[in-house]
Amino acid sequence: MRDVSLSKNNKWVMDNKQRLKRMIKECFWDYCISPEKIQCIVTGKDFRLKKKLFRKIIQSSSDCAGDLTLLFFRDDLEQLLNEAHFPEFYGYMEKRLIVLQNILLNKKIKERHLEWKKM
Repeated sequence: MRDVSLSKNNKWVMDNKQRLKRMIKECFWDYCISPEKIQCIVTGKDFRLKKKLFRKIIQSSSDCAGDLTLLFFRDDLEQLLNEAHFPEFYGYMEKRLIVLQNILLNKKIKERHLEWKKM
């Protein structure tokens, strides 16, 4: 993988190369996508492509929260999390979105299936 030199606004650092490789392997195994292409999507203006990237990470990443915070700026991440919806047969995805909103956006959304139960 080629070294990525980016502007001061970008959150990527060289230490994250291994995380990025893992994410590409887990989430984009069915695509031929480079780290440079991911960089273009994240820093670009096309929100449709950002949504596609976001959905692939949500569905397949073993470290959703880490990967999302690595790639997206807070404003984009907030908009993506608030606008994301999955079909009903993806029930676990809605729960995953709630957990991510609680972790990344400090929301206090309650999900009955995810609460601690008294013994």
